[in-house]
Amino acid sequence: KDFEFFEVGPHPEFEKTRCFFVVKTDGTKEDFSAASAFKLLRTEIEMRHCTLLFIDYLNVLTQF
Repeated sequence: KDFEFFEVGPHPEFEKTRCFFVVKTDGTKEDFSAASAFKLLRTEIEMRHCTLLFIDYLNVLTQF
């Protein structure tokens, strides 16, 4: 919410580590892990795919 842009910079606690930040319209920054975000997205896509397959399976069963 209130997303303005992405930024790359040093982590506040681990200065030798670069990380991604979401910069909000009020100027606050929130760091995030791109790897974790992609993993979560992949899991969400897989869950939706499995749900669609299950619905198709149920539709086949109810045709008999």
